[in-house]
Amino acid sequence: MIRGHLDALTPLGFVEGWCFDDEEPDRTLPVLVRSPEGEELAAGHANLFRADLAHVRFGHGWCAFRLRLSLPVEEAAATPLELSVPGNGREIEAPRVLPIRAGAEPSCNTIAKVIAADPTVTGAIEQLRAYGPVLEDFMTRRGIDDFIHTAYVYVLGRPVDLDGLAIYGPLLEMGALSPYGLLALLAASDEFHARPRFLAAPNSPAFVFRRS
Repeated sequence: MIRGHLDALTPLGFVEGWCFDDEEPDRTLPVLVRSPEGEELAAGHANLFRADLAHVRFGHGWCAFRLRLSLPVEEAAATPLELSVPGNGREIEAPRVLPIRAGAEPSCNTIAKVIAADPTVTGAIEQLRAYGPVLEDFMTRRGIDDFIHTAYVYVLGRPVDLDGLAIYGPLLEMGALSPYGLLALLAASDEFHARPRFLAAPNSPAFVFRRS
């Protein structure tokens, strides 16, 4: 079942919310925001990370959206808005009037903030914690050695060495270390901090753990 919610409008003219598929929580959904008359007011994808959604395991946390409206926010605030997914054939949330969220808008006035706003980049390894079931599924399908190799390439940008296989293989096999735990260990290593990398987010085609 597809679930979703329109949260609020923002002073700069965006609409925010979330949407995901219960049966395929790692699938990125396209979303539409419309007026009751069917006029398309905003469109995009539910592919942003939000910690509160990860906490309740909605879409592994990667199912939020922030979409630019095609009309002034004051007009949108007086218009009932509905949420839908193209091709789904029904509305996900019935039309309702949204509040304008108070507070400062996020800014992108530094390189770090621009990168943090990029939905195809994982801002911190903790953003993958709720993705544990997907990582475990990858390891079950491909095997422990293949998972370790893939984790090394993803986090460190290099193949695993024999020491890595010897250390982490038995821990993963015994359940003393989770697949997410291995990613976190590699991301906390001196090697990673000496040569930090931008890690592909789950909504990116470069995310190597996605189901094929």
